[in-house]
Amino acid sequence: MAADVETMFYVRETPWHGLGVKVASAPKSQEALRLAGLDWKVIQEPIYTGNEEKIEGFKANVRDLDRKVLGVVTDRYKIIQNEEAFTDELLGEGVRYETAGSLMGGRKVYELKEAPSLLYLTPVQLEVLEKELVRTGVSLETVLERYHVKRLEEMTAEVYAKALNSLKKTKTREAA
Repeated sequence: MAADVETMFYVRETPWHGLGVKVASAPKSQEALRLAGLDWKVIQEPIYTGNEEKIEGFKANVRDLDRKVLGVVTDRYKIIQNEEAFTDELLGEGVRYETAGSLMGGRKVYELKEAPSLLYLTPVQLEVLEKELVRTGVSLETVLERYHVKRLEEMTAEVYAKALNSLKKTKTREAA
């Protein structure tokens, strides 16, 4: 099975095909884009017959770097540029890239991201947190604000542990 790798980088173990550039640590988006060799754009151009007649309804996707035709698509096809895919906005702060690259002469690109781990609290954890909030009289909003968390669903395991530890050290409402 051929890998058909054009460009790529990876972190940690060398891939089975032995191709690509190994990096010491997982980079952020802009560095990953550069390391993967994906810092180019796709432009759409009209297609013509040998008689210079424009073929309606179709365009060629062309890489701006070397003018290589990546494929032929209909007029309705929307390009998503590599730089649009390499964004941290969807998964939030702390996204790191494990590997990325292009295959089949640039016709396919890929990325593998590692997002910061989010803790989806179990019912037991929610119950423990709720009991501590009731016992201390501290509001959930106060805890979220203190740890710069917008919603309970976004609380990481580290923040949950810190908040719980802090609440356990707090005197009860009656003792205060």
